[in-house]
Parts: sequence; C-alpha cells; structure tokens
Amino acid sequence: MQMTEEFQIFIKWSEFLKWLLNTTEKFPKKVRFTFTTRIDNLALDILEDIIEFRYDKNAKCMAERERIRVKRHGNLFEQIISF
Repeated sequence: MQMTEEFQIFIKWSEFLKWLLNTTEKFPKKVRFTFTTRIDNLALDILEDIIEFRYDKNAKCMAERERIRVKRHGNLFEQIISF
C-alpha cells in the first residue's frame, strides 16, 4: 500500500470517527452508556490499528482483524438503530 493510500485511509476514518462521536453523543440515555460506549471504543481501536498498521510487518493479519472489527461495529450500530 502506498503512503498516499495509507494517509487517505487515516483521513477518511478520522472524518467518519468525528461524525460517529457526534452522532452517538445524541443517542437516547438508555443506550448511551452501553452500546454507544462500545461503538465509540471500537471506532477508536480501529483508528489506533490504522496507525499501527502503517508500521507493522504483519499487515495481512491486522487487515483481517480490522474486517472483523468493522463487521462487529456494524452489527452493534444496527442493534442501536432498532431501539
């Protein structure tokens, strides 16, 4: 992966994270301190992994871990929307 692609991934995820944190802040109290905390933490973990991904030689293993996290993140978000 080229440097510009890595940087674009970081920029796009940072933009998404900004939107996500603003959105989860407005969720109802009954889910704000359970699901939203979990979603926010997963999103922040992914940001950390994107940064780590750039410097780690086990990139393929990390990419698979991120796919799993993103899938889990999507499932949690669907759960909250259904409330």
